[in-house]
Amino acid sequence: MVARSPEEDRAFIDNLLRRLTTHQRALTRQEIRRLRQYFASRALPEQPTTRVLEKHGKHVEDDLQWPDDTTPDEYLVSLRDTILNPRGGIYLVEPEIELTWTIYFVGPVPYRWRGRHHGHSIVVLFNAERLLWITGFQAEAGEAYVDRQQGFWGHRTH
Repeated sequence: MVARSPEEDRAFIDNLLRRLTTHQRALTRQEIRRLRQYFASRALPEQPTTRVLEKHGKHVEDDLQWPDDTTPDEYLVSLRDTILNPRGGIYLVEPEIELTWTIYFVGPVPYRWRGRHHGHSIVVLFNAERLLWITGFQAEAGEAYVDRQQGFWGHRTH
């Protein structure tokens, strides 16, 4: 694998997302791999931030989507695993309020991440243009929840 600078990675992802959202097409295997790697390693926080703690509080502590003893670090691990999961999908949602695209990484909820009110899929959202993490939660309706958004599947496993 070729080592790339963060700037080269960012430029590649920016260009890929621009082309993808313009033409609304399916992703190639290489593009899927690069998107997963980029968002899992560069866009998702490595360690709990204030935003991670807020989302952990909402989805783990309040909504009980993850097991009660899930730490903020483990919450991040579950989101990263979802992004990297080859059985997961990648969905892009058209701009609405902020006039920027949103990218969803969607994957099954492993048994170890099932809380009392778990969903059928873990959904991890990013602002696709700013490459910023928005949230990660478990959707009760799973992929059907994602299908209701205004967008298209860049990669769907079934």
